[in-house]
Amino acid sequence: MPKAPYKNICSIGRHIAVILLLVVSLIPISAEEPPSTDIFDIPSARLYCDSRGLLRPEGIWEFPDDATKVMIRTRTDISRTYDIILLSSPDCRLLPGEIIGRIEETVDPDKYQLSLFCDRRKGILTDMRSCAAELNTDEGTLRISPRGIKLSIRTIRLLPSFWKLFGISLDNPKDRLPVGLIRIYPHPKNTSSRHPRYY
Repeated sequence: MPKAPYKNICSIGRHIAVILLLVVSLIPISAEEPPSTDIFDIPSARLYCDSRGLLRPEGIWEFPDDATKVMIRTRTDISRTYDIILLSSPDCRLLPGEIIGRIEETVDPDKYQLSLFCDRRKGILTDMRSCAAELNTDEGTLRISPRGIKLSIRTIRLLPSFWKLFGISLDNPKDRLPVGLIRIYPHPKNTSSRHPRYY
């Protein structure tokens, strides 16, 4: 006795569902940045720095106005790109070991494109913004340039003091002071008065 038509349809539907599941399982899952790292505090960052030769921007840095320390580490999966990994921050929305941005090399060996997440929504870092960053001659600071763009500054924005640079009025002399990151470790090539010397 021939099978009922609806049984044939159900059988075909099951086969299609199995094939779709197999296809989906073969698609590689990619992300903008790795979900977690083995670097999450100053000791683990120093261990990384002491265990290998570092590229120029790599090391432990601080956003001084936001009291936030980060590790800049090269990525192995994307050339000429570095992760910015959070080590510590008074902002409880940011988690140690979290990748909060990236730095990318440009044709000028001293200049980089720095990109940071500005917000967190439903637990996910969002709203990535970019600016220009220049490594000074002793590699002790990364100076930020706003590149002529303006952002609306909100008190809930991550790293609010850093992002004030993009909404400033140059009528205030304080707003004309350099903004950027200061290297904490390893120490710059030519130790300045900012870093004490030990003999």
